[in-house]
Amino acid sequence: MAKIEFNINNYVEFKLTEYGAKILNDRDEFYATEYPEVLSFQNKPKHIEGQTMRMQLWDVISIFGEYTVRGLEAFCKNATIVLEIK
Repeated sequence: MAKIEFNINNYVEFKLTEYGAKILNDRDEFYATEYPEVLSFQNKPKHIEGQTMRMQLWDVISIFGEYTVRGLEAFCKNATIVLEIK
């Protein structure tokens, strides 16, 4: 088995499932309601199933970690994340 070193600050890409889009939309709605003074949380476009996301791995872990449990639906299509290797 080959091993690679990957920094969690590097970016990954994945396609959202309907479940993953719901997680992000619920999160955005929570922050927009709780912190209305922060404009970056306001009027964000809704995430949709099949949307390609690109974010740092640490951000994926912090957002989706609690939803990544055996038996739960996957947040990304085919449970696949593409790593960007530098």
